[in-house]
Amino acid sequence: GMFDPQTPAITTGLRGIAKLDLVVTGPDKDLHSGMFGGAAMNPARVLSRILADLHDETGRITLEGFYDGVPELSNAQRDQWESLGFDV
Repeated sequence: GMFDPQTPAITTGLRGIAKLDLVVTGPDKDLHSGMFGGAAMNPARVLSRILADLHDETGRITLEGFYDGVPELSNAQRDQWESLGFDV
């Protein structure tokens, strides 16, 4: 592939290779919040919290051990990436 018309790219890895199925279960009937509010967690709320907590405010993954064995970028590598001028 090409980063731009003058800059070739060599792909060394791809996102999305990992997969998991996550099942969140809850009550099998409606629970009135006036009687059960706070005692029974809303499965949609629990799931949204799990998903939100997967990343911190800078976008880094928060799962313990996720980055084990992944080398940090050297300053030279970081400078090369920044010189491409790509910004989302």
